[in-house]
Amino acid sequence: MRPLHVRLRLFPDRIEALLIDWGAPYQPTFSAADPPDDDIDIAMLPESGYGLLIARSSLDSLRYRRTRSGYNCWKLVKKK
Repeated sequence: MRPLHVRLRLFPDRIEALLIDWGAPYQPTFSAADPPDDDIDIAMLPESGYGLLIARSSLDSLRYRRTRSGYNCWKLVKKK
């Protein structure tokens, strides 16, 4: 198990979450990058891989960077 650092900040117009972990670098996959077509059988969809799609559709900003120190830094912003 690896530690995860979470920092939440509340502002009058938004909430920000900063997530930092020391895991492997994020490698984007495109299996669930786009929403499925309306005529696809939902039972045939993978069970995972939709987290970023859901986050991007519900947040105003989602940024990722890998630092020189070797950790992953995710910044999530949701405006009021």
